[in-house]
Amino acid sequence: MRYAIPKEDPMKKKMFKKFTLAGLIVIGLVLMSGLVFAFTGSPKDASAATGAAGLMSLMGFAFAGMASAVPVDPSTRLYTLKYTHSSATAPNDIIVVNSCVLVAVNTALANAENVYVYAGKVTIPKNTALVISALDQVFWDVADANVNKTSSGNVPCGYCHEAALSADATVTIILQPTNTFLVETYTLPNGQILIGDAGGSGVANAMSGDVTITNTGVTSLAETTIKYATVNITNAQIKGLRASPKELVAAQGANKIIEFVSAVLFLDYGANVLTESADNMAVRYENTTGALASQAIEATGFIDAAADTLTNALPKIDAIVAAASGLNKALVLHNTGDGEYAGNVGADTVMKVKVAYRVHDVTV
Repeated sequence: MRYAIPKEDPMKKKMFKKFTLAGLIVIGLVLMSGLVFAFTGSPKDASAATGAAGLMSLMGFAFAGMASAVPVDPSTRLYTLKYTHSSATAPNDIIVVNSCVLVAVNTALANAENVYVYAGKVTIPKNTALVISALDQVFWDVADANVNKTSSGNVPCGYCHEAALSADATVTIILQPTNTFLVETYTLPNGQILIGDAGGSGVANAMSGDVTITNTGVTSLAETTIKYATVNITNAQIKGLRASPKELVAAQGANKIIEFVSAVLFLDYGANVLTESADNMAVRYENTTGALASQAIEATGFIDAAADTLTNALPKIDAIVAAASGLNKALVLHNTGDGEYAGNVGADTVMKVKVAYRVHDVTV
């Protein structure tokens, strides 16, 4: 008996080759997607990377089953480095290199380069027997694969950012390297500060305009900027304002004049009233006979008020005086009446004055 051997169908053979090639291309693309996750911010496409890692495990690529931490900070506040680890890593895997705790960003095979977070805010496994308070220093226990507060035998990895109870399985920490070569230091020109630019980077700049700063942190306002002073006046000083005016702003130096802008006067009422008889007040320069800098401040209804009371003072209109009357002279509050204030036997009524002023240098 003869048997007919079926001939191979060329069309089927050709289709089989095409499907086989397409399948190999798809598998190759999947493998590449698992290996080439470029770090562009926070762990981008972490779920996809983890999925790729799972697929690669099924295809025979072994992953170590490491503990994991999840970065919390945005990418602009995470510090990263590139490192080639001897074991395969998946996104968020924790490794320890030279006493530095690192968190993997992407998927990588053993002995392949990956990106790792070495500083920033991360959520990390903790010892569930511990209560960890904010700013507690924490240490990575390699054997237990979690953080605790025991330094002996463990790796320092940072400080607690958000307190965690004993029942909590994780804690948010500020991951901070102990290696000095990973700690960034900044040098700044004398008297300058870091200011964020449009790209989000710190740039050294000197403060300018109406505010300047020294290298000890002391700020100064430009002379022509409105400044403010607060002056407390005791009961005895209130009752002596006619003979001894109260200084509000000290003299500013040679060729400088203080421009009085305004003032708010607050009477803090005590047990009983003060008394006055046509005794108004004014802001003037230096002393009882100095040039007036303000309009008259009505005392009736203010000084003799039976409750906490406010009033204000305005600059004198057309305060034309010889320059010598204002140059290098203090501003004072004066009782311009014919007698001192009296009353208030409890001696517990006091006053607070908030004065606004400018300083002008008139050097020719």
